[in-house]
Amino acid sequence: MFFILQSAKLYVGRGYYPRLDFAPHSHGIVMDSSISLAGQAHQAVAALLGTPAAWDEPIASRLRFHGEPPVFDSPHLLTLSAGAAIGAYALAIERWWHLATGQRQTVAIDWMQAACSLNPGHFQKQSGYVLPALSLLTELKADFYQTADQRWFFPIGSYPHLRDGVLDLLQCPNNAASLGAAIGRWNSHDLEEAFAAHKLPGAYARSREEWLAHPQGRLLASRPVIEIQKIDDSAPEPARAASRPLEHLRVLDLGHVIAGPVVARTLAEHGADVLRVTSPFMQDPFRQTIDTNIGKRSAFLDLDRAVDCQRARELIAGADVVVQSWRPGSMARRGFGPGEAAAIRPGVVYVSVTAYGDEGPWATRGGFEQLGQTVSGVAVREGGAGRPRVVPPLPAQRLPDGIPGRGRRHAGADPARPRGRQLSRQSVAGAHLDVGAGTGRRARFRRRSAPAAAPFRRSAGAHAGSPPIGVWPAGATATGGAVIAHPAALGPASRAQRRPSAGLAEQLEKRPQGGDLTMSRNLICAASLAVLAAGAPWTQTAAAYPEKAITLIIGFAPGGPTDAIGRVLFKKVAEELRVPIVIENRPGAGGNIGAQEFLRAQPDGYTLMYGTSSITTAPALFNRQDLNPKTAFVAAGCSVAVPLILLAAKNLPAADARDFYQQVKAQPGKYFMGSSGNGSIDHLVAMDVAAKLDLDFQHVPYKGNGPALTDLAAGNTSFMYSGSFNSALPFIESGQVRALAVTSARRSAALPDVPTLSESVPALKGYDAGTWQVLLAPKGTPAAVLDKLDTALRAALQDPSVRDSLRFQGAEVMDKTPAQCQDFIDSEYDRWSGTIDRLGLEAR
Repeated sequence: MFFILQSAKLYVGRGYYPRLDFAPHSHGIVMDSSISLAGQAHQAVAALLGTPAAWDEPIASRLRFHGEPPVFDSPHLLTLSAGAAIGAYALAIERWWHLATGQRQTVAIDWMQAACSLNPGHFQKQSGYVLPALSLLTELKADFYQTADQRWFFPIGSYPHLRDGVLDLLQCPNNAASLGAAIGRWNSHDLEEAFAAHKLPGAYARSREEWLAHPQGRLLASRPVIEIQKIDDSAPEPARAASRPLEHLRVLDLGHVIAGPVVARTLAEHGADVLRVTSPFMQDPFRQTIDTNIGKRSAFLDLDRAVDCQRARELIAGADVVVQSWRPGSMARRGFGPGEAAAIRPGVVYVSVTAYGDEGPWATRGGFEQLGQTVSGVAVREGGAGRPRVVPPLPAQRLPDGIPGRGRRHAGADPARPRGRQLSRQSVAGAHLDVGAGTGRRARFRRRSAPAAAPFRRSAGAHAGSPPIGVWPAGATATGGAVIAHPAALGPASRAQRRPSAGLAEQLEKRPQGGDLTMSRNLICAASLAVLAAGAPWTQTAAAYPEKAITLIIGFAPGGPTDAIGRVLFKKVAEELRVPIVIENRPGAGGNIGAQEFLRAQPDGYTLMYGTSSITTAPALFNRQDLNPKTAFVAAGCSVAVPLILLAAKNLPAADARDFYQQVKAQPGKYFMGSSGNGSIDHLVAMDVAAKLDLDFQHVPYKGNGPALTDLAAGNTSFMYSGSFNSALPFIESGQVRALAVTSARRSAALPDVPTLSESVPALKGYDAGTWQVLLAPKGTPAAVLDKLDTALRAALQDPSVRDSLRFQGAEVMDKTPAQCQDFIDSEYDRWSGTIDRLGLEAR
């Protein structure tokens, strides 16, 4: 069974938008355990996204999962739940981009990062220090306590006013033993009702069956998983395609705690301009603010004051989206409910996040995500036959060194679509999202000169020195998507890092678990799907690069020599740049498939390609001058060169390379040469050497280096030129094939006893050929970005562990600047395109 830990209802305006219900107690999505985890995730995403007719191609074609799925100590499929929720909203944004630009992109999700993102607070550090947990600030032990009727009750006291309210109701001091004794004097139902009467969050644990029999549970169970609903008609608002999907969207975040702020943060991650407004008297803890405020600007407003309410109305008038997460009715009493917001700003999308929905007997009850687990049966199932427990915050296995992140994607904006009144609702235990109404006119934003607000800095809204509240500050910028971000998000003086530290296990042992669980954050992100119906990042400077994850395209299959070297090398480059580098393998057509995709990349340094010598041969072989490396790409740095090894069958009677070539020349057509394929570099080198020495032999192309090596070892062919050292060395060392020479100008460190062709064959004096690998960026990438990439690449190539690995691969470091590297590529293109033309070769 697959469960989402909260529910959402997204009501459509603007012509198209799904309504989602993710009720843990009612809509367990039964998965087919006979298929792969990725297949199950695709099923779950399809259920979340709704009617297949709304999507123009299978989900599996746009959504990929990679990495090793971590295991939780839980009966629930938590990793699957995380990946499916991330995939759902990422695919929605990918579709948005496609509708706007006609371009398609692929969403790639790392299982470990998705799992860790369920509870990112454990990975946060500031200036090297672990930030205090929410529960540490109040010292009210959030846990399950047994009642007089042998049920288990979970109180929430995560804020001072909640803590004081709980202690006053229970008439006990603030320690776990006293809390347990006081709760033990109550029956569970009476205590739950007393908490509700005092507007305190708390509930007793129920089984799934009990919750389905409860009036609120039955109500939520009646909601469909996905529904399309139009609230009202209005004129369309054309969206502007940009380099990020939500770049032109203005979001007013009135949320607090976690759920609402995470919805707005998700929008910020994809380019929305988000202004967070909170009460100066009820601030979220700093650790929580760091997590939920990424990509936003902040200000204070006291909505109990008339002057601040007026300022809030002015902000709503300039917003496209309003997000709030107070109890149902709280905003409406202040004049900021869905209807009121729609009257202020026709066409607004109004997102309301609540605990148990906005209908039914529990609609006005406050709640937290732990209570969603408590009432819905999740906690009971987690505890088994004993005491209930909330889901574990972290996988049971070793965590990665990198930052846990959300689904990586790139996107743009939505085209003009019919607009209308919109209402979207989301809740934690089965609940809702109120998306508000509108009639379609876009209000113009008033702009004034104001200093850009620093990320996470709270501009005290009603206080001196703040930008004018009621006017969106001009020039303010978001700081950078946390989708799979790994940067220092607070600047050099105060850095927030999402990475486990060396002492993670010890730290987790010391941290209270009950009051600090944040599993709902990632799943609540699905609420941001509502905003996609509303339809270039902030100007990035080279000085700030890189601020987010980098995609590296490799045009060859995983496990091959290019991929093997690339993964070792760019793991270290990622450490140097302090951002993740996500490798995407795009094999086919001699590297052309990857190169063709790379052509569509923006010249911002966030999509790169690890190119090989094939970039200089493919244009001529495939008649693809659009892939000409002189005009299509630019070198960001030279990596390594790998010579080819002239290998001969073990029974071939040749003393050395010179003797071997003499035998081949003496018996034209007798010998068979294997290659990794027509037009491959080993094929071209063989034909180049043959032309220089007047050799005649039979060419046997294979689908890859491995099959060619195997047949050579079996004696089915006579010789070959292998560019894969790690594949060839075992055959050489076991005596199954003989290494006669290498094609480089110098001997290889991996085979120091094997001479070069230049040494062995006088007619090939000075000969130097082979494969090589370079880092490429799109044409037009700023020089400063290229310099940063080159610096990181050079540093990685000097790392001892990288050098050891490269030596085993037969790779030699190429010491060239980006400009020298580009000159080298250009000369190689001229050399091999001329050889191809002269020999009349073409891909078949």
